[in-house]
This record gives sequence, structure tokens and C-alpha cells, in this order.
Amino acid sequence: MIKIQKELKTLEVPKKYEKEIIFILYNYKILDKFIEKRKNEMIEEMNVEKTVHLKSISKPNNTLEDIVIKFETDTKIKRFEQWRNIINVFLNKLYDKENKKYYYLIKYKYLENLSEEEKKKLEKNIRNIKN
Repeated sequence: MIKIQKELKTLEVPKKYEKEIIFILYNYKILDKFIEKRKNEMIEEMNVEKTVHLKSISKPNNTLEDIVIKFETDTKIKRFEQWRNIINVFLNKLYDKENKKYYYLIKYKYLENLSEEEKKKLEKNIRNIKN
């Protein structure tokens, strides 16, 4: 279980979300690629044709509007976008209003692709920084 403690406040993350949070943090920079990949998969599944707008008049088909609606309602895409927004808000608040050490620890541990040695050096330097 992940625990983040700030003075008297403690934030505990349920075990079932811990893996997902860590995955999203490590892959934060490429969330857009996951979203695009999912959209491409959906387009391939729908078999979109060039003449779809002509056929849609006489029978239901995958029109551009249908595709956009499916993008907006897809749970995987929504999930990635929600996580991206949550992490953005959290990091901004952490940097602006809370202890900047935690911001840098999260940034360098998860968001930056650094080697283990670089992470350890940065962690030591960050811990020595005062608010």
C-alpha cells in the first residue's frame, strides 16, 4: 500500500489501484500514444469505408459521427484521460502549494526515464533541499 504522509495528513491508496497508479506514472509521458493506439484499434475494428457517407443514408453504418461518439464513450480512452488530468492537477498542487521535495521525488522517480544511479543521486540531493 502506498502511503504519503504530510504533517498530520496521510493519504492511503487502496491496494487494487496501486499497480495502476504506478503504471500510469511510469508511462505518463506516453499516455497520448496509448490513446492514439486505442483509437486506431477502434477504427480498424469498425471497417470504415470511403463511401460510408453515401451508404449511411439508406442503412446504419459507421459514419464519422459514429466514430467520434465511440471515441468519446470508450472506457479505456476515458480512463487514460482521467488519469492524465488527475496527475496534472496533483503535480501542479504539489508544486505550488505543498512541499516541492515531493514533487521532485515523484517527477524524477516516475516521470523521467533516469537510470537507478541517477535516481539515487537526485533523491539524496532533493532530500537535502529545504522547502
